[in-house]
Amino acid sequence: MNDNIKDLIDEVEKENSSHAQMEQTIQFLKEEIKRLKFTIREQKAIIEDQAKNEVHQDSIPEDVKVLKELVQKQREEIERKEFQLEKVEDELFEYQKKFIYKNEEIEDLNECIVSLNSELEDLNIHLSNKVPKEKYQNAQKIIEELTETNLKYSTEIDALNSKILELEENDLNKELSIELDEANSRIKQLENQNENLNAQIDYLQNELDRLTSETKPRFHTETLFPDKIQSYKEKLEYLEEELESSKIKLKKMEEINKSLKQENHSLSKKLTEEAKGKKYITNKNSRKSLSYNPSDLYSQMYLIERMFNLMEDVKKEQLISSLIEDLTHSDPEIRIISIKILAHINTEPVLEALKALIDDSNWIVRYHVVNALSQFEKSEAVKEMLLRFLEDTDVDVRELAFSYLKNC
Repeated sequence: MNDNIKDLIDEVEKENSSHAQMEQTIQFLKEEIKRLKFTIREQKAIIEDQAKNEVHQDSIPEDVKVLKELVQKQREEIERKEFQLEKVEDELFEYQKKFIYKNEEIEDLNECIVSLNSELEDLNIHLSNKVPKEKYQNAQKIIEELTETNLKYSTEIDALNSKILELEENDLNKELSIELDEANSRIKQLENQNENLNAQIDYLQNELDRLTSETKPRFHTETLFPDKIQSYKEKLEYLEEELESSKIKLKKMEEINKSLKQENHSLSKKLTEEAKGKKYITNKNSRKSLSYNPSDLYSQMYLIERMFNLMEDVKKEQLISSLIEDLTHSDPEIRIISIKILAHINTEPVLEALKALIDDSNWIVRYHVVNALSQFEKSEAVKEMLLRFLEDTDVDVRELAFSYLKNC
């Protein structure tokens, strides 16, 4: 929310600048009043001098007539100046009233800032008490153990690859070649599962690092309104729920690791027995060596997309229907995962399903919907949905929608 804090600073600076300009205007008007008063005094002095001259020049009727006209004009000028002076004084009075009102408004704003900063400090202490460091340390320990297990799997996969190369060099017969193809396919599946598991570990590691290093929340402009304070509280609650969800995922990964280890051991034993029992020659099939590469944070999404492309059309439709149903699940974490997967399936039913989440109660779900829309082909329907997100109650959702609309 750094942009929101910047908006608050800009607003305060703007108020200070406005006050400075108002003070300059008041000073200018005061000087203008002094100048007009001086002009009036000068005009009155001229009129008095002309009146005296009029007494001494009674013998010159023509000059008297001219003098009277001049006096009349000067009187009119004095009246005009006095009217202008009254107008300037009225304007000065209005500026003084505005100046006093602005000062009161700034005092109220400062009091509000102090109060909200105190409230945010209490929220930060409350959050720190609810999420003790021991929980993070336990989760970190589990992740380290799973990482070590993955390294063992990597070693086993490399051993299986070596067995495959050894069998190819011995030129086994066609029957063994078919069996090796099946074994090779199974190894690829195990490797993909291992990559998926590693990606989940990386994701949880990053999430835990972010939670442990999350800085103290700072005040932003939106907290001046009650609905923004509520939005901030929802975000804090989401972080707590996310930590509990991470624990559940870690337990599931332990079970997956045990299963993968058993399957790898069984397959390695089978390939070793086949390599010892058969000595035939064949040159028909050539395969590339398998190697284990640590996956990045998004490899699980890549694997899901590959599996989806290999499915039959009927199964694809069933998977899409299941994911769309998950968009109405009560758990926001499940809705977010479904959105991320559906973002790679650019179809009309998916777009309609995402449209139903525009008014979702969870701001993070709405944020991921906007992110998913950016991956769809540019169309009037997508643009219309992004325009609706410009009226979202959360500033992050509005800013993300605006950034995508600039490219539409």
